[in-house]
Amino acid sequence: MERLNVPDFSTISADPPAISYGKICIGGCCVPYSAIVPFLMFAVKWFLDLFRKAGLLPKSKGSSTCTEGSCCDVNGNCGTKSSGKDADTTSNTSPKGTVPSAQRLSPVENLLPIESMEEWSSITQSASSLSVPLIVFFTASWCKPCQSMKALFKSTSLAYDALFCTVDVDEMDELAERATLYMMPTFAVYEGEEVKEKFGGANEVKFMDLIDRHVRKIIV
Repeated sequence: MERLNVPDFSTISADPPAISYGKICIGGCCVPYSAIVPFLMFAVKWFLDLFRKAGLLPKSKGSSTCTEGSCCDVNGNCGTKSSGKDADTTSNTSPKGTVPSAQRLSPVENLLPIESMEEWSSITQSASSLSVPLIVFFTASWCKPCQSMKALFKSTSLAYDALFCTVDVDEMDELAERATLYMMPTFAVYEGEEVKEKFGGANEVKFMDLIDRHVRKIIV
């Protein structure tokens, strides 16, 4: 009788064959090819943030678009806000109507430039102790629309009971970063160090609406 040749199954592994994925290894770190693009994007973002902190690149604080007229974005492009985020207008409270007139609680010299974080801390504490709002004008020397609002801001400080201050975003970048600015000028109403409402752009009507909602007009 002819003998059958039976294969030896004892040498066959029950485990599936290992699949080798392409990867790049540097030292003790290996990155799969599929993760290279996300890894590079993360690395580029990390370097950009590092350069911005070192002052080698402008800080990116938003994506508002300006064309021509009444605002400047944080990169120095000036114009009228036409599209993009409307995050330059925010409000935690939106009181209706005009705050009633009252006798002055704030000092007559109530318009101050803020040039240090110590001065910022001092003026927020003063506003709280006087029980008046703090109106902040975020501006920049290169922002032409900002210059057009200076006279109105000053005259308003004389007629309304609040503390008013100007902040140059290039000199006070820490404070500007906290405020999350998307364009200049930006006007903000603070209670203590909390932003109650703000808007961006050289719009006189919107500015006066903001003031009338939050600040008492002084009785003459």
